[in-house]
Amino acid sequence: MSAGSEFAAWLGQAAVVGFGWLVVHRLSAARDRDKARREMVADSAEQLAACLDAIHADSRGYHLAPRDVAVEVRIKMALQDAAMHALGLSEICNDSETLARCRSDIAALRRAISGEHFEDEHDGPLPETAQQFQRIADAFLKAKRSFLQLKHRQFPVV
Repeated sequence: MSAGSEFAAWLGQAAVVGFGWLVVHRLSAARDRDKARREMVADSAEQLAACLDAIHADSRGYHLAPRDVAVEVRIKMALQDAAMHALGLSEICNDSETLARCRSDIAALRRAISGEHFEDEHDGPLPETAQQFQRIADAFLKAKRSFLQLKHRQFPVV
């Protein structure tokens, strides 16, 4: 074999190795990005579920006590923030069905909390047996379940 043909063979092997490295590098980078995205969605779902805990506690306290404008504002802002964060997840999460359910459940929770006996309708504490507490608890649990499903769907069983 001549030196030229040996060099051409070596150059061919180097090109194949270089191309292989490029393909593996791109696939590995895509896998790492996807993993980071899924972890970010799961972490956000977990944080939103924790935020719902605080909203639920504040809403119970609000409806069991005389009107407190500061708590009203805190509840409204927390519900708005939760809805905004859930909407923002659509930028990085492809599971539009589960995200739509999460957003819908936050809206239902907002209606259960503020649909009656809220702001100017609040003239005194509600009794523990009021139906509104059951509606709030149902909406809260449904929203928590939706965010838990969103979190778990980021790591499907293969």
